[in-house]
Amino acid sequence: MNAVPSLSFNNGSGQSNYTITEGQTICFPVIFFDNNGDSLYLTSSGAIFNSAITNPPASLPNANGDGILFSQFCWSTDCGQARNAPYQFTVSVIDNGCPPKITNQVYSIKVNPSPGPPAPAVAIQQNPPGPICTGTAVTFTALPTFGGTNPIYQWKLNGINVGANSNTYSSSSLSNGDVITVSLISNSVCVNTFNAVSPPVVMIVNPFAAPSVSISQNPPGTFCAGTNISFTALPVNPGATPIYQWTVNGLNVGINSPVFSSTTLTIGNQVGVSLLADPGCPAAASNIINVAVNPVLTPSVTITSDNLGAICPGELVTFRAFPTNGGSLPIFQWQVNGVNVGVNSNLFSSATLNNGDIVKVILTSNENCLTVAVPTPITL
Repeated sequence: MNAVPSLSFNNGSGQSNYTITEGQTICFPVIFFDNNGDSLYLTSSGAIFNSAITNPPASLPNANGDGILFSQFCWSTDCGQARNAPYQFTVSVIDNGCPPKITNQVYSIKVNPSPGPPAPAVAIQQNPPGPICTGTAVTFTALPTFGGTNPIYQWKLNGINVGANSNTYSSSSLSNGDVITVSLISNSVCVNTFNAVSPPVVMIVNPFAAPSVSISQNPPGTFCAGTNISFTALPVNPGATPIYQWTVNGLNVGINSPVFSSTTLTIGNQVGVSLLADPGCPAAASNIINVAVNPVLTPSVTITSDNLGAICPGELVTFRAFPTNGGSLPIFQWQVNGVNVGVNSNLFSSATLNNGDIVKVILTSNENCLTVAVPTPITL
């Protein structure tokens, strides 16, 4: 049975209601997955994307993927866009299953008025937040207010220019006491002054080696639904008492263990783990494994005769086999009264049948994940 595509809660996706202040920029991931592994296609609709109605407009690129897809919503608001009613838009995701299924997810963004006259400002969001360890990779994101549609950024490390004209700056070589700032030149039509500098971010870097972790799957590759699959964490610098938190589609599962096993995974599920090696270090996130699961199929076969009712002695009768879930190269073994006859074909003909003979066919499917086929006999 074809299931509808689902909204993922991984990597910050999953939230559908937001509140911001006019002038702020909001960006968030939009991730959907399909339990059947079908191909997915994402589109969006709403006045928020129409510059004739909402200016500046938001953006959410169309996206596609097999089993899972990713897109990113972004909107740099400006003065005059605050209102009582939230802005709403719809994300539609359709799969190519049989029959095709569609999910329509409504998003809502409430824009509150600016508390004072429009003026450019910028803050820094650090990821991972808080103290870090030596070698931890940190990404800093500029969060502008009234930055306009095309702001200019200049990042600084201890007062020295670093990075590029981008709303993000990353480094894995920070030292304790390093100071990160970013300056902004706004192109908003609402402001009279155009320059802003962020409050500084002062780094706390603990003298421990930063942990990292990856995961492996056993057995690897594609497996049948219901198979017991194990995932093993492969840590680097785990510390004396590592803490593991496993997730499936962004939701916590399992126990504090370097191994996680499950028999209930479905195609499109995303498995990952975080490792907390030391209270002074942020948790390390692993790679994400998108599991590939084949459904368990039940092959079956029915047969019909081209002669209806009773036949005469010596009359030629042709039987036809109609397989379900037979695969690309099904094998047919015909039998009369339990004795093999005929050839590997979906057709069997005979002119030597007697009253009471039982004709049946045994189907051998070459699908990957199967239950047992049950032959359907015909009694003459």
